[in-house]
This record gives sequence, structure tokens and C-alpha cells, in this order.
Amino acid sequence: ISSLEFTPEPRSVDIVAMVSPQGERVEFGGKGCRARGSVGSWFGVVERQMVGSLRKLLQSAITEHGKKPREQWILDWPAQITLTASQIAWAHDVEACFNAANPRAALAAFRQANVEQLERLAELARGDLAPPHRALAVPLITVAVHARDIVAALVDEAVYSQHEFGWRKWLRYEWNVHDEQCLVRQNNATFEYGYEYLGCGPRLVLTPLTDRCYITLTGALHMRLGGAPAGPAGTGKTETGELIPVRDSLAASSCFRNHVPMGAVHLVRASHIRCFFFFTSIFDRMFASE
Repeated sequence: ISSLEFTPEPRSVDIVAMVSPQGERVEFGGKGCRARGSVGSWFGVVERQMVGSLRKLLQSAITEHGKKPREQWILDWPAQITLTASQIAWAHDVEACFNAANPRAALAAFRQANVEQLERLAELARGDLAPPHRALAVPLITVAVHARDIVAALVDEAVYSQHEFGWRKWLRYEWNVHDEQCLVRQNNATFEYGYEYLGCGPRLVLTPLTDRCYITLTGALHMRLGGAPAGPAGTGKTETGELIPVRDSLAASSCFRNHVPMGAVHLVRASHIRCFFFFTSIFDRMFASE
């Protein structure tokens, strides 16, 4: 969130929307979000409004998916909602292929459908789009390329069941209709989606190393442990952590220039949505004890 939008009345304290650094505006669905009292108090109200609004938008986007051409549907929602709902729909379609009478043929057909969908997205990106929509088209293509590669790997490796590791190893999204909740799954780990607003910024290219980072970090969180991706600055450690959208995670994305051991850094479980830290030459004595 880059800024908050208030009602136009002078000295208004009523917050109606949040705005991303890219200028994307997302309205708050609930009422009673006011900047009154201590900052920590009304920031908590803003956070609850953020979570509730994104959850309602995601549910609506999933309901509307398939009712209109996809090229039109993806422009009707905030970027984060479109990306998440698209990945939910993709994972559902893959598992539908597994449950088909001939999973091999169904996956092969879905593989071709992914290629065609990617071509349509590329054509859309080359068109005349408003800046927020263009900012959405690029990460959509990035995610679609990765999805295409996953389906190709399933076909090449003859993975025809949703219970095989060849499918379970991928980070995927699922909508739980009963609880009306988005779940993030990978291998044996299952988390609730965090609904932290990420705006419509660019996405890093998803590589095999990214996938290994995902499965390592989600596995660590599943066992109530931490994670410490290490490497030179600018390689995507922090953004990789940010793209695991789960609640109350405890992990550290570290870039220690002086090779400070992770054992010297004491982390505590935070109450906010995600607790991924970025350290650069920070020593343990610089942290507060509480």
C-alpha cells in the first residue's frame, strides 16, 4: 500500500480505498474504517479492511471466471486478484484432467490450451492498454509461462494423478468452497492465503531455483521452522519470499555481507500477515529484546 484514500470532505478521517505504488486503487468493501485514535489502532483496522476486501474480491472473481472471455475478465479485477484467481482456476483445471477418463489425453489437450492462452495474452499485451492493465499483463504472462512448463513436465514425466509428487511439489492455489477461503498448497504443506495487498508490480521470472526455494520455505513453515535464502544482492531473495502469500510465516530472507550466522539472529513470531525479514549487515545486538 502506497497511500490511503479518504472521502473528499475537509479533514475527513473516513478511509475508502488503498492505492498501490503503481496507482492501482482498491476500494474497501466494509464500513467503519476511520483514522481515529492511535496510529497502531487504526492501522489494525486498515489491515482488517484490506484482508476482508481482497477476500471478497477474490471470491467474486472466482465466481465470475468463465462467464465472459478471459481477455475481458482479467481486466475487471485488481492485478493481485486476477493473478490469484487465474492460478486457482489453472490448478482446478489440471486436477480435472487427472480425474478424466483418459488423463494422458486430457493433459495433452490442456497443454495445447495453455500454449494458445499464452499467445492470446501476448497479443493482449501488445495492444493499447491503460498503464495499470499493462502492468498486469506482464506478470500474467510470466505466470502463464511457468504454468505451461508445469503442464509440459506433467505430460513428459507421465504424472497422471493428483497424489503423485510430480504434481504435489508445485506451489498451487485452491479455493475452499465450504470455508470460502483460498488455500496455498505445496507437497504436505497447506496454508491459508494471507490477503496482503501486493499492488500490481512486476514479477520475477520463475526458474527451477525459484521452485526449489518455494518447496524449501513452505516445508520449513509447515514444520514451524525458518528459512534463510542467501546470495548476492539483487538476485530475488526478498521478492521470492514475498510471493509466498501465507499468514504468520516465520522466515528470513538474508543478505549478510559479513556472513553473520543465522543462529545469532533471534526472530519472534509476529502478529501481522507475513513476517519475512530482509537483513543487510545487521547484527543481533541491533534488535530489540521484545
